[in-house]
Amino acid sequence: MVGVASCFIIWVVGKLRLGLEVERFSSAFIAAIVIAVVAGVITLIIYFWIIQDGQGLVGGIVHLIISAIVLMISGRFLPGLKVSVLLV
Repeated sequence: MVGVASCFIIWVVGKLRLGLEVERFSSAFIAAIVIAVVAGVITLIIYFWIIQDGQGLVGGIVHLIISAIVLMISGRFLPGLKVSVLLV
């Protein structure tokens, strides 16, 4: 259920043209799966080696940064997904 919600959120953000373009709903679904798996592994590694407390504000910031990096990398490898980096 969470995967479907993540997929829907990626698809909606892609339609809002906020720097993420998604061609098909299936591309958003594949991106959600890749992000979940990679972010989960990286999060576990960071929590065990660097940060012992993975909850609260610190855990949220770490997860947000990991998700952004994984999304940028996924945009290079997944067909139908394009990520534009906007530096302000």
